[in-house]
Amino acid sequence: MKRDLEIKIEELKSYDEKPIGVFGARASGKTMFFTVLYGLTGFRNEDEKFSVICNDSDTHNYLRENYLYLLEGKLPPRTDINEINKVIMRYFYNKSSYDLKSLDFAGELIGTFSHNDEDLVKMFFEKQKSIYKFFANCGGILIFLNPTNDKKDAFERQNEVNNLLGMIQNEKGKWGCDLPIGIVLTKWDKITKELNDDIIQDEEARAEEYIKNHEIYSNIYNQIAGVTEHVKIFPISAFGSYKEGDLPPDDLSNPFNLFQPLVWTSKCRDIVWADRIKYVLNEKINKKQAKSIVDLFLLNVENKELQDEVNHSYKNYLNKKRRKSMAIFAIILALFIGIFSIYLMQLKNYVDINNNTNTEIRIKEIDKFIAKYGSKSPLSIKLISLKKTSLMTQISIETDPSVKLSLINVFIDSYKDDKNSIDEVENIRKQKSSTEKLANNISMQNSIDKEYELLQNRILFVNDDFDKYKEYNSFILKYPDYIKLAEIKSKMKEHLSIAETKLYQDIIKKQNNLSDTNNKSEIFSLIAEFLSVDEFNTYKKEVTSIKNNLDEEFAYNEVLSSIDKYNNNITRETLKEVIRKCQTYLTMNVGNRYQKKILNTLNQIEALESGKNIEFEFYILNKNSKYTNQNLDLIVEIDNKANILERKIGKNNLVYVGSQNFKFNINQKIIVTPYFRDNNDDTPFKSVDFFVEDLEQEIDSTGTKDRSLSIIVKTNKNNLKLK
Repeated sequence: MKRDLEIKIEELKSYDEKPIGVFGARASGKTMFFTVLYGLTGFRNEDEKFSVICNDSDTHNYLRENYLYLLEGKLPPRTDINEINKVIMRYFYNKSSYDLKSLDFAGELIGTFSHNDEDLVKMFFEKQKSIYKFFANCGGILIFLNPTNDKKDAFERQNEVNNLLGMIQNEKGKWGCDLPIGIVLTKWDKITKELNDDIIQDEEARAEEYIKNHEIYSNIYNQIAGVTEHVKIFPISAFGSYKEGDLPPDDLSNPFNLFQPLVWTSKCRDIVWADRIKYVLNEKINKKQAKSIVDLFLLNVENKELQDEVNHSYKNYLNKKRRKSMAIFAIILALFIGIFSIYLMQLKNYVDINNNTNTEIRIKEIDKFIAKYGSKSPLSIKLISLKKTSLMTQISIETDPSVKLSLINVFIDSYKDDKNSIDEVENIRKQKSSTEKLANNISMQNSIDKEYELLQNRILFVNDDFDKYKEYNSFILKYPDYIKLAEIKSKMKEHLSIAETKLYQDIIKKQNNLSDTNNKSEIFSLIAEFLSVDEFNTYKKEVTSIKNNLDEEFAYNEVLSSIDKYNNNITRETLKEVIRKCQTYLTMNVGNRYQKKILNTLNQIEALESGKNIEFEFYILNKNSKYTNQNLDLIVEIDNKANILERKIGKNNLVYVGSQNFKFNINQKIIVTPYFRDNNDDTPFKSVDFFVEDLEQEIDSTGTKDRSLSIIVKTNKNNLKLK
């Protein structure tokens, strides 16, 4: 009998003891589920009866203490990471009873863990292994998930479920994975506020939509659905509603949908149990074992349809056994009567070897046969050929390179001197080379796995998400063909998105507080940092737009500042600065919000440069009354056109000579030349050039005999200002 079949039979002999297990991370609602279940007695309606009892003293004391907290309106303390509390309850559904044996443990124990203390790490993983091993021996599992939008938290749940399914696969194979697994969405009162038994079907449909549309939880559902056909989603609430602060309500008797996961799991457990019995009845098991597992099922399961199915399979098994026994008896009788009793023993041995599907055992039995009966008998010759065929077949189907390499060495050692096996040996030798290479590749893959594990532990201590992204990126550049490349790229995408979003939010925050002088330089620094990262694409358009807007805003403010400087100090140079700032704005090509205003300013400047009709007043300073009562001619020349202003100088210190209105170009100069016509002395003073920056200023003009006077030209400067 094959070893795996023996394991399955042993499992079926005590299948009624397989408990229903509750699996969940920290704060998923496991403890609250057990506690409220303990505090309630069950339910009863026309079609169904359900009740819960707790005879285990430790469980009773543990859950009683928790329930007292709820009655006082408080939440029980969180399960300590060092505690694993066994919960042993028994519930009855209709006439069948089921064990609810589970572990109430801190959710951290099914997560990842790293620490410098090796003893602490060893203790953690031993506890974790004991938890996973417990669930591998359950008859049904309820996986508790807490509704969340936290992708990182949800991804941890996916890893935990993956580890659970992997442990079950390792312990039990596919046989062990095909068991009822319910996905229980706890704390459903946070999703739907008004919960009652009339809307259970609607809420279950809503819960299915929630799971299947969830970016991470949908993966968990698909994982489970890939290993078992018995999977269902349940929304539950241990309280039904809650007070502020997530505290329990005054009335604890109205949980929502609390019993349905157990009812469904119980029904499905019995279906799986029946299917497994029907499976082994088609295999090679003895009558005693068959009767034992069938009787146990009929004793513990009251579902009439399932009982009929199992009874029908059992009857077919007995009929087949009878037919087979009669055939074997006839063969043995015929051989016994004959003269080939020795040959009969060989034949029986030969048949057993042929029927043995375990290649390793079959080869050992062939070697024993040949050692006992020699290599020359017809059956030995056949078995020698069978050994070669079995080895070649096993080599061809073996997937583990190390095992395959061992089989190849056995084949070469066995047939290297056989002249009839030259071609086969040569072919196997070729396979040996490629197999050694594959084994080396797997060894290298294991080495990369360890390096990846170190990377993950190292990243736990990296705070900046972009640094985490760069760590992962360096790893995949080093190992571009790594088997977990998709997983790493998913993590890179997540960290890159978080880093980009955070930097973008910092830019927005600085933009909203530009009144702070420090923020102006900081925002440009942040923008430069953002745009320097080629991988940032989600908000690149927005950040570029912010930069362009800020560049335009600051360029326009520079224009306004230059206009203020010009209006406060009208000179040709300050006007040129305004022109330069306007041209800078127009050549930036970052926006056109202020383009009309800039063009209007340039038009005003163009008008000033083309010339405007402006009235100018001319004065001289008669210091110390030096020129009192003398006649003054003031020649005013602009653009090669001259006019004469005449005035007899009085006693005042500041003497108004006259005014003149003419078209003035701001880049032009006004040439002023004074004459005195007294005492027949009309020798002119030296001409004085007045530019726009000289207006309102005293400028001296000298004449003969050390004569001098100061000239002032005034005008209304508002005519020269920019608006």
